[in-house]
Amino acid sequence: MKIVDVKTNNSNQKLLYREVLPKFLYKPMVPLPDLSEFINRHIEVRIHKTFVCRQNKALRHRTFYGFDQYTSDSDPVCILQHTGQLRIPDYETEDSSFEGYSVVFKVLRNRNQYPSQTRNQIKSRKAANYEGHSIKLESVCKLHWLGSDEELLALARKMPTEVDVHLSRRAQKSHLKAQIALSRATNQVYRALSEAKVFNLSMETASQYNLCRFVDRSSSERTSDRLRTNVLYFETTKTRYELARFTNADYDAVYRLAEVSEPFFKDEAFFASQE
Repeated sequence: MKIVDVKTNNSNQKLLYREVLPKFLYKPMVPLPDLSEFINRHIEVRIHKTFVCRQNKALRHRTFYGFDQYTSDSDPVCILQHTGQLRIPDYETEDSSFEGYSVVFKVLRNRNQYPSQTRNQIKSRKAANYEGHSIKLESVCKLHWLGSDEELLALARKMPTEVDVHLSRRAQKSHLKAQIALSRATNQVYRALSEAKVFNLSMETASQYNLCRFVDRSSSERTSDRLRTNVLYFETTKTRYELARFTNADYDAVYRLAEVSEPFFKDEAFFASQE
């Protein structure tokens, strides 16, 4: 792997790129998984250059907490801007000489307080009694190549596919309201109809499977009728399937169930580009 423009604070940081570090693949608004096994060790987060701009929704929402030592659910791009390691441009760079960034953090134990502080034109948020861990930025460099498809798929599988209320702070209020509503429910039907949000294999929010929402709701709102103009996707922890409806030569309805190839790369942006 070719590394260019390595920015270091001391000569020892260059050695970090020669180690075999635990690696993770960045996506905005998706926190890092549990880092308990990496306490006092370094981890590497690979970030595609597309996300390193002010259009990144995590940067717009300032999804990071503390300074110097940040909560482990803090967004790495926000940290890069806050620490001054990178000047985040307004839009995606047109520089084709590299594909993304390698960002190295040191994982530390959590702290009682993570104060808010303004640095480099961005203000971090404050947090207290955080149940995760701390991360401290060590170094950042440009990568000519982020990795092979197989390696990126392996990195994507490490990321959480469900909303963890301890790590995703933006979900805490809505989760609390849902818990209160469920606690007041007088029967199991209300609980069954309550919609749960999870992350799909493309790291985008999706509805968790619920039989009450899937079956025919009425004679005028059948699932089979909705398949005339829509395609249904459902997935397991590793595989995505497509259910589509067609009409054969005899004008009979025919249904096709197929496995979707490379589901990790086929997100909403991909399908929009196919229209």
